[in-house]
Amino acid sequence: DGGVHLYNSNPMVHSVDRFVLRGGRQTITLGNPRGGIFVELVIRTTEVADLSVHSIRMLSRQVLLNEARVAQFSSGDADFDWAWDKSLHTLESGTDDAYSDCPWRERGTYIGDCLVNLHLHEQVSADFSLARRTFQMFGEGQHEDGELKGTLPSVVPAWLRDGHEDFTFIWVIGLRDYWTHTGDLSLVEEMWDRVLRLWESPAWLMNSKGLLDLSAGRHSRCFIDWGKDGKQKEGKSHLPANMFRLEALKATAQMAALLQKHDLAELYADQAKAASETLLRVLWNEELGRFNQAENDASLPIHGNVLALSFGLGDCERILEFLEPHLRSNFERGIEDEKPYLELYFQSYLYPALAKMGRTDLAELMISHHYGFLRSLDKPTLNECFGRAHRGVGSCCHSWSGAAGVYIHRFIIGLRLVEAGRPNHLILDPKTTAIDSISAVLPRQDGEIRIEWKRNAEGIIEAKVEKPSSVTIEFADGVVDAGALIDS
Repeated sequence: DGGVHLYNSNPMVHSVDRFVLRGGRQTITLGNPRGGIFVELVIRTTEVADLSVHSIRMLSRQVLLNEARVAQFSSGDADFDWAWDKSLHTLESGTDDAYSDCPWRERGTYIGDCLVNLHLHEQVSADFSLARRTFQMFGEGQHEDGELKGTLPSVVPAWLRDGHEDFTFIWVIGLRDYWTHTGDLSLVEEMWDRVLRLWESPAWLMNSKGLLDLSAGRHSRCFIDWGKDGKQKEGKSHLPANMFRLEALKATAQMAALLQKHDLAELYADQAKAASETLLRVLWNEELGRFNQAENDASLPIHGNVLALSFGLGDCERILEFLEPHLRSNFERGIEDEKPYLELYFQSYLYPALAKMGRTDLAELMISHHYGFLRSLDKPTLNECFGRAHRGVGSCCHSWSGAAGVYIHRFIIGLRLVEAGRPNHLILDPKTTAIDSISAVLPRQDGEIRIEWKRNAEGIIEAKVEKPSSVTIEFADGVVDAGALIDS
């Protein structure tokens, strides 16, 4: 009919601007922001005429552009270097006045996506004002009445007002993590009443054991991950939903303590302890050494047990023993669409947990498998899903896929916080087993951190660091100063 076939996604996407032109030379300015790597211009006329396009200009709304161009990483490993660069470039491409899940498709600001973006942001800039605004918008979108009262829509601002149980809990975790990496308590103070209303929501279907049930046909559903088995989004005492709830309870207790609300800190810490004990009693499978997906559910519980590793619940060594063969075959199962498996988003919960358990070998093997494949596709940004990418469908620009970039920063470069809430007090502590030397530049508000290190024949890491005077960097055991720190 001469119309444009919309993307097979959000029907409210503004994919095309149409104009009726007068005769003569004129300038047209498009109002809707969008991204991508191609522009298509179609001109139709009912008369025979000479038509000319004199020029096309693009205006960038990418607010991280300058900082992202400063950040650098080189290790000599093509897959890791590519993963770092594309993680940052994808975040840059999808960020204007807030984080966006995909600059060319939905342009939605989703809570789960933004937790990954928040942690990627640390590599790009020490100015977290955009992250603050994003998580503030989530809180301001909270449902104020009805059966969803107290919960959060998964995406704001949007016509889509339904939410996911896990994303509402992830918002609380994101508030805590925002403070952790900035030391800025003002957002927590501003959102505190909304955090309390969240816990009073009538939407939570709690069972007699004190765990959250997810039932079929309800208004919400737990998203988890694109790699989940579809049947795993519901169940009695649902493992992933209760794992996110547990971590959100712990985050609430931590934030209450920061705000000097000690009675509430004790209340939510007690609730977190009770939730931990109940999860262990109801869902821990001693015979198999892992948690069950839900009560009376025999499906493969990969995602919930990854969260158990990430949040530190249960016998983590036994859980990893259960998970490891599935992690090693994860790429092949994703290519074959054999669910459940971990898609790129959910790997953001896995990699730090593996590193903390001393299994950087497994984390780096998975990065090589998954990001090496993405690299072979020769896209300028990271795909939303590696499984869909193999089938030639899906978004080609999703910064929630940047788990490798966060891992590289914290465990290959090796720069991490010494203490939560103190962003200028860092430790250099590389954990990598695959990389023997790196160079990196990380932008700060008042300068740059420059790091070079190499592993000598004895396995000691010899490091040279330049930094702004406002930043303190300690050297971990096994890391020696190969040149005086230069306060610039």
